[in-house]
Amino acid sequence: MLRGRRLSNAVTALKSLFRFVTKHRRIFTNPTTQLHPGAHPYLERLPLDEVTLKTAASAAVTAVLRLIVTLAAIHAARPQAIRQLALDDVDLPNRRIILDGLARPLYELTHDALRDCLAERRQRWPHTANPHVLLSRLTAGGVEPVSTYYLKQHPLVRHHVRLDDLRADRVLEEALSRGPDALHLAVVFGIEESTAIRYAEQARQLISEDHDENDNKIN
Repeated sequence: MLRGRRLSNAVTALKSLFRFVTKHRRIFTNPTTQLHPGAHPYLERLPLDEVTLKTAASAAVTAVLRLIVTLAAIHAARPQAIRQLALDDVDLPNRRIILDGLARPLYELTHDALRDCLAERRQRWPHTANPHVLLSRLTAGGVEPVSTYYLKQHPLVRHHVRLDDLRADRVLEEALSRGPDALHLAVVFGIEESTAIRYAEQARQLISEDHDENDNKIN
């Protein structure tokens, strides 16, 4: 049975096909006029494969890249939140970080990545007044965050690794390991209720499929 994106694509393709044959008088009644693809479905997420995760880790060769990867892959931070992360949002001694207005514990990998990134920042731009953690040669003399292009042109992109995919993988991993609890996801990652529900439903479906596969192996 087709569901989600596959169902929407199939309905759209059928309606296009029958519009064509009706227009050219191959048939006189279009049987798909009552079919509706509905709202555009959200992309169904699957856990990232091991190759992609290893590629992301190996491509993070600088302190800045390691920070970007850990924020996305461990804290499920949005690209915008990464760009706008301010010095005042970071509390290294107490191991706390504020992302998208939400205070979170600072895990060991992120702590080390932040420490190295801030040390490099002080070395390269010791007199900057910019309040943001991430700087570029274009923003070091001002107070604005780095641009969206700054994140899009990093080496991860050349390896076909998207920050949004790392972020989504982290949320889905949480739903799979802790159970598909939408409320838990919303609280931990500060995501909207509708987004948390989608991840929970996707995790629930993956868990169900895994159980079915294991039952088939037993039988």
